[in-house]
Amino acid sequence: TGGRAVVRGDVERIIELLNEDGALEVAGLASLNISSVCDQLQFLRNVRELDLSDNLLSERSWSEVLQLCSSLTSLRVLNLSNNRIGDVPFNSEGYCSHYRNTALTTLALNGCMIADVGTLRWVGSAFPDLEELYMYDNRICVDSVAVALDASSGPVTAMHALAFQRLEVLDLGQNEVVSWAAVETLIGGLSCLRVLSLEGNGIDELPMPGDGVFLALEHLNIARNKVADWDRGMQNLQYLNSLVELRFSDNPVCSEGRDLDRLVALGRLGNLKWINGSDVAAAERRDSELAFLRNLERYAATVAGPLEERITALERAYGVPRNAALLGAARSGGPSLDLVEFTLV
Repeated sequence: TGGRAVVRGDVERIIELLNEDGALEVAGLASLNISSVCDQLQFLRNVRELDLSDNLLSERSWSEVLQLCSSLTSLRVLNLSNNRIGDVPFNSEGYCSHYRNTALTTLALNGCMIADVGTLRWVGSAFPDLEELYMYDNRICVDSVAVALDASSGPVTAMHALAFQRLEVLDLGQNEVVSWAAVETLIGGLSCLRVLSLEGNGIDELPMPGDGVFLALEHLNIARNKVADWDRGMQNLQYLNSLVELRFSDNPVCSEGRDLDRLVALGRLGNLKWINGSDVAAAERRDSELAFLRNLERYAATVAGPLEERITALERAYGVPRNAALLGAARSGGPSLDLVEFTLV
């Protein structure tokens, strides 16, 4: 039926179907208890999309997957999610060179029990032309220690920039990512990366980005992390000049309620067009920026560093001066602006 089939049945029947004329282009082989892919699936010579999710593939299947992808020259999309394949169990450099696949553009490895940052490195070597990589719900540890250990075999940032020259979408949600600085070291140099999801991790700070990192990043999801305040957290995102969408719900910093969280985000970050999945209308941006500027004492404990740059830009745009007393207190380290009650007797 137009080269598309979602197959449900025993493996022998699958092989019989695939042997007919080799015309199948999209094959859904999920939840069929498949434990080996080489012998049974090489008949998929013209397949472009292959779904092998929720099967019985294991660590020993990594080499089979490489061989299969090498033989299926038309394959563009591969879903291996929810197989217990874990980390690459062998020294893969020579293996990847022999079976490298330059046709695959989308790979899904969600829920595969992957824990080692080195497996991400291996995927980049095996599939250098990937455009989308989904590794949600694994156990990948991305912190300064893990990245430093991975770097012992070579410069991590340079290696990944070379391996993933075309990667545009990366999902590392629901892993063990605890350091934004380590993320920046690991993937910040990917020049084509537009979409990054780090949802459901343990990130608590977002330090000022280094030079030349995340230059193309437009969409960032850091929902369900541990970011507790703007000044040590998300204010530095204003330096990501391409960023137009931010998801940050369910962080400790979200304490004002949905509407006020949006107001503060728009007041602090000037390029956003979408916040937590909803678009930003021009009127909402204007109203939010003015309200933020006029009520700085409520929305900012101090005005310094990147926030001061942002406030200066808002002043110029609207001609509305900031609260001079608040700014002076912040610069001098004196008391913040509080209400004082007088009683006349």
